[in-house]
Amino acid sequence: MRTYLITVFATFLVGLPAVSSAADDTDALRQHPEIAGALAAIDAWVEGNQIYGRIPGISAGIVVDQDILWSQGYGHANLESGRAADENTLYSVCSISKLFTAVSIMQLRDAGLVRLDDDIGKHLDWFDLRQAYADSGPITIESLLTHSSGLPRESDFPYWNGP
Repeated sequence: MRTYLITVFATFLVGLPAVSSAADDTDALRQHPEIAGALAAIDAWVEGNQIYGRIPGISAGIVVDQDILWSQGYGHANLESGRAADENTLYSVCSISKLFTAVSIMQLRDAGLVRLDDDIGKHLDWFDLRQAYADSGPITIESLLTHSSGLPRESDFPYWNGP
């Protein structure tokens, strides 16, 4: 069975601070007419994409101030057993972790804690891989983020296998 992961970014939340200041908690926020309407639209959009795209299962959620505002599952977490997808279904993250890493690094850059042209050894004192070619230059944060560092593509660790 193939597993898909779709991340939904809800642009309607741009106006949320003005609405949320009047709400005491997430339940009140969910009941606000504009938010309730937006959540219904998102629900219909995700379900429509799951059906139209013949995606076996999707789990989606929106978090506001560390509280779950909305979450829903669509389709199946396991086609063989017929188990439904829900907000607690676990999916393989795969390459999506690169996005989380890049955003975190850029936040550190914005805070002045790292520079993109920093040699990686400046921040990872245990890093001891050497370039295959002497004239390749240092491995920098930027070269790691852009996949141009010259590091091997895959390791010998069997992370593509398993349950």
